[in-house]
Amino acid sequence: MRSLLLILVLGLGPIGAAHAQDAEPPPPTPPVEAPRTMPADLGFGEQELSKFWEFPDPDRHRARVDQRDEIDASSDRTILWPTAHTPHKHTLAVSNHMLVLTQLSYSPTDDAQITASLVVPGDDAATHVALSTKFTVSESDNHVFSIQPFGQYHRGKGTLVNSDMGLGVAALVDLMSTNNLVLTFGAVAYGTIVATSQEFTYDNCQSRSDFIDGSCADTSSSTSALPASGHFLGAQVGATWYIFNSWSLRAEFMTGVAAGSVLGSEWLTRREAPNAESERLASGRAEVGLPYDTDATLGLGLQWSNGLFAIQFSGYALTAPWAFNPDLGRQIYLVPMFNAGMALF
Repeated sequence: MRSLLLILVLGLGPIGAAHAQDAEPPPPTPPVEAPRTMPADLGFGEQELSKFWEFPDPDRHRARVDQRDEIDASSDRTILWPTAHTPHKHTLAVSNHMLVLTQLSYSPTDDAQITASLVVPGDDAATHVALSTKFTVSESDNHVFSIQPFGQYHRGKGTLVNSDMGLGVAALVDLMSTNNLVLTFGAVAYGTIVATSQEFTYDNCQSRSDFIDGSCADTSSSTSALPASGHFLGAQVGATWYIFNSWSLRAEFMTGVAAGSVLGSEWLTRREAPNAESERLASGRAEVGLPYDTDATLGLGLQWSNGLFAIQFSGYALTAPWAFNPDLGRQIYLVPMFNAGMALF
């Protein structure tokens, strides 16, 4: 038995030694180097980003009718008629029409606009002062509905000076027909509250020659509340087509029924006797058209605007009796218009 155990020990000894050698720990591994940063990119920001990685411009696909405040400095009017749109809060807009009519507008909120208008008297133009406030009543992606009450004072210019003052209200609707087209529909009602008329008196004339040369002529004034004339109802259809962001076509068509006068605008088509204005204001007959007795008026215009400034070339075509001989019938009058505007903030 001892001999067997000795043989086993001697036989297994080399095998155990071999396994012992195999179980020795491996040599140590070299240390891992710390991560190294890449060299500085000296061209960072100089190369344009690939189109694939750019975010789309949110305004690129917005309809132009939804960007009126950004691209149109006269978005609150077509040519002369107002639109239903009220520029955004704190917008201050100044506009001038033919160097005669000046308007100053301010938006205290996104849904209200206050406008003051002044016509400086000239060779033919009378004095006009007006104040209006436009309120947005209803608005959606496709329409705007506004109400615009206003008051106006007019003082004539001539040998006999007449004046009148009244109140009116306009209802305005903008329909965004397409991405580039705005249709405006408006209705207006105006009534003269008080009017003062002048007429010649000859009580101081002492002789026929004094009467003929007019040296003894004097004037007298009479004031009446709610006179028979000076009232009107009107309607208009307007269109603003934004061809590009900066260019737009404008159109207006208006008509109505007026008694005697429409805000004293008859001087555009008439050269009448000094007492004609007094007679129309006192008891003028009703006629069709805005301005008075012009049937229908059509206006067309082209405008450029970058959102801050606007320049518009436009004009109106209307009919009226021949200025110097009404018996010859009616003629077509072309009234040119040049409008410039600026919208701040």
